[in-house]
Amino acid sequence: MRLLTFLTAVAISFNAFALELVYLPDFSQMPEQDINSLDICGYPAEFKMDASLPIGPTFIKQLFWGDVSSERIQANGGSVSGGNLAPAFSGDYRTKVYIVKQSFEGTGYTSGVYNRVEVNTYGSTAAPSGMTVSTELLNYRESAELAEGSDCGTIYYKLQ
Repeated sequence: MRLLTFLTAVAISFNAFALELVYLPDFSQMPEQDINSLDICGYPAEFKMDASLPIGPTFIKQLFWGDVSSERIQANGGSVSGGNLAPAFSGDYRTKVYIVKQSFEGTGYTSGVYNRVEVNTYGSTAAPSGMTVSTELLNYRESAELAEGSDCGTIYYKLQ
């Protein structure tokens, strides 16, 4: 019984101190962007997450609003080095591509709004040193309103 109590206490204390990852935009990698343009594009100025969660789906949940579902359609990886790469964006990388559907009942977008989201992470798989995110609106032809702010390029985030 004492062993069970001890193990429960250890598990609770471990969960209370779960590693939180905090990413901030790296404007040195994207001089054409600033905090206001990120806001217009809908990207967070700070991205926090529990290190035990998958980075792609967690970021997607913060980036999109409404009833959101995502499906990973591609996953690959490799290594990149040389050139003028910042240390946070070099070394081993993983690329995951998702199709994200936002559903809005009672609106003109009855089939939903679809985006292609590519998330690249660099460095450690447990706590990537950097990540890049790019989104592409797939059904922009349905509305100029949807297309507004949808071409924001690649956004760079660096682990703090």
